[in-house]
Amino acid sequence: MSIKTWSIPTSPRNPYKLSDELMLLTKFEGKKWDKETQGLYAHKLGESEFYKGKIYAKEPDFSARDRINRSPKTFGFVRFDNGNKIKITPAGKQLIEKGNLSDLFLRQLLKWQYPSVKPAFVAETLISVPLDIKRQFHHDPEKLTEENFRDVFRYLSEGNIHKDIVLDVLIDMVTDKFDIKRYAALGTEEIHKELLKIVAENKGAPFPALMGLAMKRLAGKASGKFISEQLQRIMAKGHN
Repeated sequence: MSIKTWSIPTSPRNPYKLSDELMLLTKFEGKKWDKETQGLYAHKLGESEFYKGKIYAKEPDFSARDRINRSPKTFGFVRFDNGNKIKITPAGKQLIEKGNLSDLFLRQLLKWQYPSVKPAFVAETLISVPLDIKRQFHHDPEKLTEENFRDVFRYLSEGNIHKDIVLDVLIDMVTDKFDIKRYAALGTEEIHKELLKIVAENKGAPFPALMGLAMKRLAGKASGKFISEQLQRIMAKGHN
């Protein structure tokens, strides 16, 4: 299995220094992030006691962009609206307050790497799912590697699998049976066609029976909730 390395912006190199630099930026919140504002921020940064870097005299605006447009913007601590005006985000305010920074950095890192996967779901997958694998299915979750989890979150973020089948995917990884082709997600139109076939092949069958057949045929292709909703719509239109 290939290892995917994260490339992380390193300005400043110590992420905990972001707090002081972001606090200084609050003096400019609401202002347009143009060369003039960037120059003023760089000047204030150079005068501060906490900043140990170098401000380029000929291009102070470059120094400012190097500090703000990289790590703070990448990790969602600051954003710029349509008018390019500075806005400190709720995550940025938490960083300034220096409250529970380890959890904050982890949450923002996960949002950056897997924007479509909620941090709470990531935490549940890392903590609760391995316990379920051991207690309910009697497999050894210790066989799961860091790369296994990274791959799962990447598949989720790219839409290759649904979150409802993460447990199945991890069990397959534990038992060396995993094949992403088996779990390749189908589009809405393809799922709809498959459900129409199931209904046509089983005329008069009640919803529970059709749902059972659908889950068996579409296992790993879509979430149970989505399949149920689509099947109910088909039956409501009188296709059964």
